[in-house]
Amino acid sequence: YLPILPNPHPPNSVKPLPLSLLLLFHFPFALLFAAPPASPFLLPDPAFPVTARSRSGLFTVRGAARNSSGANSSSSPSYSNPKVPGVFSILPQSSQGNLVTLSPPLVSVSGERIRSELVRILGIPAAHQGRILLFIRSDYPANKTLSIQSTPFSDGWQFSITLPEQIEWQRFVRAIVEAILLDVANSDPGAALSPIPLWISEGATFLLVSSSGKELVPEPNRGFRDPSRSMDPLAAVLRHLEGQSPLDFSTLSLPSEALISDPARFPVFQASSALLVHDLPRFSGLPNPVVQLLQELQGHLNWQSAMLRAWSSRFHSLLEIEKWWAVQSSSRILRDPNTLWSRQATLAQMLSILSESTSLSTNLTSGAATLRLSRVVVEWPFRQQQDLLNRKVLQLQNLYPLADPDLLPLIQRLHSVLRTYLDARSQASQNTVRRGEPTSAVPVVTTTASSALSQIEEQIRSMQ
Repeated sequence: YLPILPNPHPPNSVKPLPLSLLLLFHFPFALLFAAPPASPFLLPDPAFPVTARSRSGLFTVRGAARNSSGANSSSSPSYSNPKVPGVFSILPQSSQGNLVTLSPPLVSVSGERIRSELVRILGIPAAHQGRILLFIRSDYPANKTLSIQSTPFSDGWQFSITLPEQIEWQRFVRAIVEAILLDVANSDPGAALSPIPLWISEGATFLLVSSSGKELVPEPNRGFRDPSRSMDPLAAVLRHLEGQSPLDFSTLSLPSEALISDPARFPVFQASSALLVHDLPRFSGLPNPVVQLLQELQGHLNWQSAMLRAWSSRFHSLLEIEKWWAVQSSSRILRDPNTLWSRQATLAQMLSILSESTSLSTNLTSGAATLRLSRVVVEWPFRQQQDLLNRKVLQLQNLYPLADPDLLPLIQRLHSVLRTYLDARSQASQNTVRRGEPTSAVPVVTTTASSALSQIEEQIRSMQ
């Protein structure tokens, strides 16, 4: 029985409409004119008291505070993922390295490092569309399948991943790569969500892990440089193939469940995918082919039709792609070791990389001039340097598998000087004292790089 309460409205007063009539009147119009939900605002959560946001704003990482014993202060944090239209699973694999302990600040830094490497390797856009939300839980099993939850908002998609506090670092990199590629491929929140082809995700992850190693995942009390990483990712590809031919394009396009679940055969799929992702921009004649494919995905029912549309200037059918890959992969693996460059040819190529031909014109004369990289890093504006030096880094990477083996340490040293300068110079340019006024670190970084490049050039000339 309902209690009888005094009438709050006297007989002569104006009574408001009953709540049921208000809902009946307003509800159809609310549905008709309702705007799409905006991006969510993260409220404080006692289960995840620590929040870190990455520099670009793409990554938001939440986790529990850590006490002196190293355990989370929240023993069993609770998080309920919303009902979402798409879930992408990252399957657990056999451990191939050490476990890392995740925390919000370190994961936010790691996410930006992985994204920067994808910009370098695949040429993905520097700007991002959506958001990637990461939750670190101490009670999440380390061997459990990682799921990427996707939620559309009016200004972009949000991708959420729940991570265990301790995880094998390569598996962590694989999950972050998948989330970043989903953000690149799904720029329209009003369109259907498009998954990423497995050969792109696995191939990109393989190249990142092979070329950058554990440097992608920073940890306390550990040096930044990973001495085990290789400058040549193709060396790791050959090790995984173990003399076998790379998988054909049909198998890479539609891998069977048996192949994916086979611990002996799946590394061959990963290595073949990495070789395809590596060779596409270098030998197909297409600019940024992987990015073109990703950006076409939302407009097609499957990625094969999106690929034919994106690569229409080079390939007109899947059969043409299959034939091109059959020839290209065979030539990569069956290359005769006798075709390696001689010592003098390698030195000459290194000297050409250490210089740049440019045209000069004045009121009196005009002609070509050759500038040394040691001068370029000092005299050119940094924005003009970046394109040139990134091209020089790519030339060194292409020279490495063909060079005289005795000169590989010198090539690695030159490669390290250029990469270190680009990273340090970019960081120094972002830290300004006043608007447009660089910090005092810029001259130090520039002078150090110029001196190192001059020393390498003198060493090469003395060896000729």
